[in-house]
Amino acid sequence: MAIVNLPNRQGWSPFDALRHEESDGTEWWSARELMEPFGYERWENMEKVVRKAESNCRSSGYEISDHFRDITKVRPNGGTPSRDVQVSRFGAYLIALNGDADKPQIAAAKRYFAVQTRRAELHLSPPSQSVPAPEQLIARAWSERLSETVQWLRLYLQQHFPYGSFTTYTATGVEILMIEDELMKHHLPLQYGDLPDGSIGKCWANYRKEVNLPEPIGTALLDMPHLEIIVEVLVYGADLRPAFDEWLNTVYIPKKMPEYFKNKKSYKLVKLSAASAADQASRRLTGKPASLPPETRLALEAAGGIVLADQQPKQLPPPSNDN
Repeated sequence: MAIVNLPNRQGWSPFDALRHEESDGTEWWSARELMEPFGYERWENMEKVVRKAESNCRSSGYEISDHFRDITKVRPNGGTPSRDVQVSRFGAYLIALNGDADKPQIAAAKRYFAVQTRRAELHLSPPSQSVPAPEQLIARAWSERLSETVQWLRLYLQQHFPYGSFTTYTATGVEILMIEDELMKHHLPLQYGDLPDGSIGKCWANYRKEVNLPEPIGTALLDMPHLEIIVEVLVYGADLRPAFDEWLNTVYIPKKMPEYFKNKKSYKLVKLSAASAADQASRRLTGKPASLPPETRLALEAAGGIVLADQQPKQLPPPSNDN
């Protein structure tokens, strides 16, 4: 996972300057005006991309008329009128997704409209208002982030990669939500900075290299609006999915996940509840307990197998080598 560096969001992009706004607050962009920043010199080439974007808009369940509007511009000095298309923010994003991936201008357009479209379409507040302070706790941080970002990544994979392609973000949604449920049951703090899918991605990449599994087939951009960053994530082919699922359920969840919780600063302050949540999540997801240090296992058993953050564990037995 690589972080894509973005300039200051205030006034950095040429797309801001090309934005039109009506008196009722409706915003739009001109496809012709977007030609240069999208890297196209001829309208015929730009129009082909616009039509592909319209097709994607329809197949995604949206009304084309809500995001694309054909217009004709009359030239001031006469001559043949020119065709243009007024596009919404989402429409411009779809054009960027369907543009020539080799053009650096298209990459810049994807980064801009990926962030701005999601905020506009989801009615998110500006970053200064929506990003919580590091110590601020969020009730359903992971599920909110999944619904706001991973759904767009799934759509992108469906449109641009072979059937069955996946990332560690799109392949672990159910598992992450179930882990989040356990953490909430244990009254553990959840923050946007707690990224189990990021941990899964790093551990999987290391494992894949160790056992010489096939290389990724490409990359995709994933916006994390609450962290104000865009990350570049690896895309894997469908042939790797069985190996990934097996590794997730036999290695990461029972063995790596407890270590991830253990090393989180916010979890270190709550005694055994992090280990308890990891153990319960592992049982729910794999049918087996997590792999925990012997003394932790004994402590959990003494506490009845579950310890909430606002409870002290029962009297702990002395450490033992028995697991």
